[in-house]
Amino acid sequence: MAHRPGMLPNKNPIPIQEQSECGSTVCSYDSKTILERRLKNNLKASVGVLLCYTNDKQENFLLLGRERVGKCDGETWCELGGSVETGESFLEAAIRESKEESGGVYQLDANNLLNNGVVCYNEHKKKDGCIREEVYILLKVNDFYPADILCKAVNQQNKDTYREKDDFKWVSCDSLCTVEHNPCVLKDIDGNEYTFTLRKFFYDALKRDSFLAKLKSVM
Repeated sequence: MAHRPGMLPNKNPIPIQEQSECGSTVCSYDSKTILERRLKNNLKASVGVLLCYTNDKQENFLLLGRERVGKCDGETWCELGGSVETGESFLEAAIRESKEESGGVYQLDANNLLNNGVVCYNEHKKKDGCIREEVYILLKVNDFYPADILCKAVNQQNKDTYREKDDFKWVSCDSLCTVEHNPCVLKDIDGNEYTFTLRKFFYDALKRDSFLAKLKSVM
């Protein structure tokens, strides 16, 4: 299957909009008031970025990365993303995490996320009763980078803390939309089927109708 490989990534730093300016039209969850509330109440939050690529046959695929062995969720597969840092907006976290976890290959543009990102919000109640906010941002991308390029870029990063993923796969959106169990069998961009153990947060998201509706909207 022929793919359209992207050009080498632009290494220039992406300008981040000022936090107060963000008010992020990516979603209503980045307003100055909400950021202040999250900071005041020490609320935890996470962001996930699901990059969607459409090949020449108009088939849709999402980029998943495997958490490296040794991490608490090692060997499970999920989107690019992670925890939102103190005082950080979901928009800023999405740009930072995508860059870190792809080894700088995917340096997302703030305006592209604001104008074209499809957002799904959820509140997750932890066992201790605390609320953790989750935002998934789904974004169409034109550039395709195979797993070997992404792995090489990640392994070349200086900071070991950035090397959170040790493998990547572009997985069929159609197969993700019909996941019933975890582990599950999914088809990759080359038509091969593999067994994946999905990270619990991501698997739980796939079981929500609201999330699946958003996913199908970018396909």
